[in-house]
Amino acid sequence: MVSRRNYLIMTVMMFVLLFLFMSTRVFQVSRRGQDRIQTSELPGRGELWSASSEEDDALTGTDKSKTVLLVAEADSDLERMVRQWCTYSKKKLHRYDSLAEVPGDTLEKAGVLLLQPKLVNWESDGDIVIQGAKKGQVSILCGLPDAAALRSYTQWQDILGITAVSRDLTPISGVKLFSGFLLGGEAVYQSQGEEDVFEQDMGLSVPWYTLGRGTKVYMVGLFGENSQVKNELLPPLLWRNRLEEGFSFVVKGEYLEDYSALGIVDSILAETG
Repeated sequence: MVSRRNYLIMTVMMFVLLFLFMSTRVFQVSRRGQDRIQTSELPGRGELWSASSEEDDALTGTDKSKTVLLVAEADSDLERMVRQWCTYSKKKLHRYDSLAEVPGDTLEKAGVLLLQPKLVNWESDGDIVIQGAKKGQVSILCGLPDAAALRSYTQWQDILGITAVSRDLTPISGVKLFSGFLLGGEAVYQSQGEEDVFEQDMGLSVPWYTLGRGTKVYMVGLFGENSQVKNELLPPLLWRNRLEEGFSFVVKGEYLEDYSALGIVDSILAETG
């Protein structure tokens, strides 16, 4: 029996493969009718795109959408998935062990910032995220600290659009993905028993945050068939907040640590375009 988690992963991979094959076909058609390529038309060595991952201090070019900053442990599942996404998307990845290590010019030129919770300095990194947002940067939080700790980080609550922590943990029976984010439209993933659990990605208990104006929710936790709680009041699991000239996104669970990340990050950037 195919689990819902594997079904989601296969769907995302089919979309990626379809996109790659279509891109190849479009290129072939665009070249049809040309008998040969002139040597002068070929790009020089310095013009070829390279999926470089060197953590150097200087970036080339000014297109912020092509540069991605990642604060995550080396060789972690998150680092591998983001690196693979950058390769598919032809973006330049720069990984660091902390946000404080990122040179100022590198941070300023990056269009996307992804943060692994365990490497975030919740006391000081908020100022850096806000400064990036003032320049249009998109930040993606790949998880949050526990709800009890988040209560003391009021700056981060503002960054993420959280107005209150309703409950530190609340049990859920499934998740609901709203239409318009990933291909396939609205989807509900409900646990069918102990042998069919989505807690491999999410867990059966999550913090319950109340979000304020300027936020948009893409995925929520479900309480069960008899729940009378409205969609907009359910525990948010994936959402965005308008921050200065940019956006902040939160992705709860481990969805960015497997192949789901390829579709999720693409969809996040599409939402900010």
